[in-house]
Amino acid sequence: DALPICTYSLGLNAFADLTHHEFRASKLGLSLSANDLIRMNPAPETGPGHDVGVPASVDWRKQGAVTHVKDQGNCGMFVFYSRKMNYRKISSLLQKLSLA
Repeated sequence: DALPICTYSLGLNAFADLTHHEFRASKLGLSLSANDLIRMNPAPETGPGHDVGVPASVDWRKQGAVTHVKDQGNCGMFVFYSRKMNYRKISSLLQKLSLA
């Protein structure tokens, strides 16, 4: 019962015949800098009353927080869509946590 070398599978998809340049040109329409992302998603407040224990690791698959990869085409709204979905997932997970 040896451990498998790979824990994932590979296969062809709609992007297999695109060069890196072709993929970037057709699918990565919106390009934001790190500063843009920080302004859009500021760090949460910290300090007394805001301290929460953090687990050493989390398997997000078991928490139901991971979905299948979605092809959003050449829509540049992927950043906003992913933020919205992350917010919903995090909110639902936090509602399940006991912070007392």
